[in-house]
Amino acid sequence: MSANHNIIDLYHGSDHIVEFPAFGVGKPDNDYGSGFYTTRILNRASEWALLFGMKEARVNHYQIDVSDLNVLELDEYGPMAWIAEVIANRGVTSAIAREFSEEFVSRYKVNTSNADLIVGYRADDSYGDVIEAFMSGEIAVEEVQRLFYKGELGEQYFIKSKKAFTCIKFIDAFVPELSKEAGLEINKARKEVLHFLQQRRLQIAKRFQVPEITVIDAITNTYSYNRELRYYERR
Repeated sequence: MSANHNIIDLYHGSDHIVEFPAFGVGKPDNDYGSGFYTTRILNRASEWALLFGMKEARVNHYQIDVSDLNVLELDEYGPMAWIAEVIANRGVTSAIAREFSEEFVSRYKVNTSNADLIVGYRADDSYGDVIEAFMSGEIAVEEVQRLFYKGELGEQYFIKSKKAFTCIKFIDAFVPELSKEAGLEINKARKEVLHFLQQRRLQIAKRFQVPEITVIDAITNTYSYNRELRYYERR
């Protein structure tokens, strides 16, 4: 990394070399909308690239100067802000989750219109089940946070604005390497998350009451996030 702390290294896993990331392309139903998704964690970019197969997989390496960019870190607004952002862009699938999604998003989604770059978790398909479980009332927001930490998905850096795209510089691209041990750890974490969700559904069938802040609590009451102490306070 550069000695200039405003210049950070980013990686993007793909099936080809992306020397010039283009503004205005990409699917709008990704986690944070249409833009360019990167990470500071090389192993995560390698994992994402290898989903395309070893022959096609490439990790693209960039540097970006954030000194003049509006960087929005969703973690500062709490996990419900992150959940609301993902739902607003990706939607939900179950009827129960759809019942609560509009009200939840209206209460907890952060205004991202002026953000040049957004930093937040990555909700891949397996971890989309965690969001669905929360929005269906099966787990609490604190459990969502613990499950994502457990999965070690890492943060993604979402290049959003035209201005941010002018600040990104391609460094190089290479074939990714991911150790067998790292791959096993990732798969183990995801299996543990799915096992937890399955066990919770069995508990609910036996009339288990979900503790802490559920989606019903979140839309019935109004919570604010204490950034210093990192917990939700009921207003």
